[in-house]
Amino acid sequence: MKKAGCSDERTAHSVQVADLALEIGEEMERQGIKVDKELIEKGALLHDIGYVRSTMQPIEIPEYKTIGLKIPAFYDLVRHQQVGAQMITEMGFSKPVALIALRHDAILLTNDERRKLRIEPVPDDDMITKTFEESAVLYADMLVFLRAVGLSPWSDMKLVRERFSPITRYVSVAAYDQTLQEKLMARIEERLHEARKYLRKEFVA
Repeated sequence: MKKAGCSDERTAHSVQVADLALEIGEEMERQGIKVDKELIEKGALLHDIGYVRSTMQPIEIPEYKTIGLKIPAFYDLVRHQQVGAQMITEMGFSKPVALIALRHDAILLTNDERRKLRIEPVPDDDMITKTFEESAVLYADMLVFLRAVGLSPWSDMKLVRERFSPITRYVSVAAYDQTLQEKLMARIEERLHEARKYLRKEFVA
C-alpha cells in the first residue's frame, strides 16, 4: 500500500479491514463455505487504493469532529471503487482482486443514482457483490467504520443509522434527491444483517 502511495492512515485502515475480512472468511469456512483467504487478504489490503489518485482533501463533518474522523471528498467517496479496480488491474493483479475493490461499497449506488451524481454508469450489476470473498471485504470495511464511530456489529440499528446518516445525507444532497438517503440507509442495514450471519456472538469490532 505504501509503495503505491497510500497514506499511513489509509494503510492502517486497510490492514484493519484485512484482519476482519480474514476472520469473517474463517467463520464462513466454519459454516461450510469454501473461500480463498489469500484473495480476501489481497483484496482487503488494496480495496481503497483508488484514493491514491485523489486530488482533494478529506471533509470534516461536525457529527464526526469529536472522534477526529474525516470523510473523503464527495467524488473520491463515490468513485474510488472504479479507480481502484483500474489501478489494481494496471498493477498486474488478477481480475477477482480488482472486483473486490469495485464491489466493496455498502451504499451500492444504482446507475440512475450515478447519473444524478454525474458519475459514469457501470454495467448494471457490476457493483453488486457476487462472491463470498467480495462480501467478506465489504462487511469488514463496514465494521471498521462502525468501530471508528464507537459501535459494534451488534449495536442497535437506530444507533447505526445515526452514525451513517452524515454520509448518506452528504451523498443524497449532492444528488439533489431527498429520497436517496433512506434508500442508502436501507442498503446499509441489509448489508449489516448479512454480515451478522458470519460473525460469532463474541465478536466485537
